[in-house]
Amino acid sequence: AVSADFLVCYRHSPVDFAGEDGYGLEDTLKFAPELEKAGLNVIDISPSTVPESGPHVNMAAAAKEVTRVPVIAVGGMNNPKVAEDTLSEDKAHLVAVGRGLIADAQWSNKVREGREAEIIECIECNEKCYGNLGQGIPISCTQNPRSGFEFEE
Repeated sequence: AVSADFLVCYRHSPVDFAGEDGYGLEDTLKFAPELEKAGLNVIDISPSTVPESGPHVNMAAAAKEVTRVPVIAVGGMNNPKVAEDTLSEDKAHLVAVGRGLIADAQWSNKVREGREAEIIECIECNEKCYGNLGQGIPISCTQNPRSGFEFEE
């Protein structure tokens, strides 16, 4: 339904631990190649149920093995070392940093410049980012009172 130059990205959120309803890694490995056949350009593997980065990275790496489209690893990438290892170990083509950028809008610049020690870290409390979003109010961050107000004087 779109032109050939239109980028199609799919955020796929498989369940990644026992006891949850939904589809798991086995289903993902069947699903991803079908999405590619249908014209998908990028797949974002974004399980949001486990606080540790390992299972997220492993799910992205597994999806990368069954498809030729770029795979994005999501979850735990707020840690620059985890993000860099994920890319250098070829477990994903791209990494996504979400809440880490809410905590510190300069996250990528600080990583690029070797100033990781200056990063205002996301503690994954979900209070003013996801919590505010759920209430329909502007997001912010408990770790950075300027977050969400960067353009105000």
